[in-house]
Amino acid sequence: MISYGSMVRGRFDGQAQATSPEEELVGHYWLRLGPREVPLREGETLIGRGDGCQVVVNEAMVSRRHARIVLSGARPYLEDLGSANGTFVNQARVHGFHDLFPGDHIFIGTCDMEVIRVVEVDRPTVPVFEDELDRPTPSSGVSAFDPASAARVTLPKSPIPEFEDSAAAKAELEWFETSTHLADKMFTMGRVDAALRILEGPLKEILDGARLGRLPSAALLDVVGRYAVKLANDTVDGSWVDLAIETHLLSGRPLREETIQKLATLRAKAPIGNDALIEQYYEQLRGVMASFSPADRLLSERVACLLPALGPYSEPV
Repeated sequence: MISYGSMVRGRFDGQAQATSPEEELVGHYWLRLGPREVPLREGETLIGRGDGCQVVVNEAMVSRRHARIVLSGARPYLEDLGSANGTFVNQARVHGFHDLFPGDHIFIGTCDMEVIRVVEVDRPTVPVFEDELDRPTPSSGVSAFDPASAARVTLPKSPIPEFEDSAAAKAELEWFETSTHLADKMFTMGRVDAALRILEGPLKEILDGARLGRLPSAALLDVVGRYAVKLANDTVDGSWVDLAIETHLLSGRPLREETIQKLATLRAKAPIGNDALIEQYYEQLRGVMASFSPADRLLSERVACLLPALGPYSEPV
């Protein structure tokens, strides 16, 4: 969970923590997180999920000891501590030590931290205006945004209908959207490889859960289909087409119109994906189509444009 309270010596608690005059004298460099600012102390500032970190970002994509900022002398530097998903400054992933300058954006999980420098020692904060929070993506490729708070849901091994635990379904959707927020940043920066590493685990976990009877909610299924097809398009890897189709087949629901169109365009360029699986999916939809709403019946018929016998843009007769 991410929040924008004080992050000095503990988790976000929404209250500014008092600092001594001696600490304020050192705090020329600060981290800005949304409307809040946190002074960097002399020495080491740990960032991660662990209780021992001074800046705690409680997200699944963040390691317990993810990175650290060291302030010793005129300028701070950043070091990634071997995190699984990496630490980024502006467009670049950090390897080793990286000097920090005012205006740099540190990107950890879905948390965007801007390095700022305070000129007046007694100034408590720098005003943050709404137009700054909503500003377009700068040339660095990183912009301020509202990160999603999410709790990861472990998929059960026994079949549990989604309607029995709507809270868990909502939490699972929020958990996956946390990954998509981070992946979208990587796509924007042209880091398809990083986006793949972020999405691969969650997508496969959702598919494995569906195979065991834990079917995703309709909202989660739509997001899974959209991002699986996006990965297939950017990597030209048919396994992501198969993942999207199989997850929808197991759930017995049609793909969304946008996803069908993108998948049809992709298969027109490269015949990737398992044709037999797509045919099985279409036949399944035809068998249960009578129970669908008119809109879902239309979407089910649109799936026929993915069949190789009809061609990628052919409409069913």
